[in-house]
Amino acid sequence: MTGAALDPPVVSVVVATFRRPDRCVRLLEALSRQTMPAEQFEVIVVDDCSGDSTFEVLTELASSYPFRVRALQTPANRGPGPARNIGW
Repeated sequence: MTGAALDPPVVSVVVATFRRPDRCVRLLEALSRQTMPAEQFEVIVVDDCSGDSTFEVLTELASSYPFRVRALQTPANRGPGPARNIGW
């Protein structure tokens, strides 16, 4: 998580992913170009137990953006719905 603001975000973006580290990079890059101030939103990406480099890529990228990024990982692959619920 980055940023000095400790206030709750105005917007939370919650995304479930499975074996898509390249798309996670594209997602975070796209979100970095939107116009909302970085301290007003957070991104929570939940890796649905991919078993590849997805979680490691997300963890490494989390500190490189001006907005808050949290990478979470499910203990077992159960699909996008349960993964999103963990994010919420």
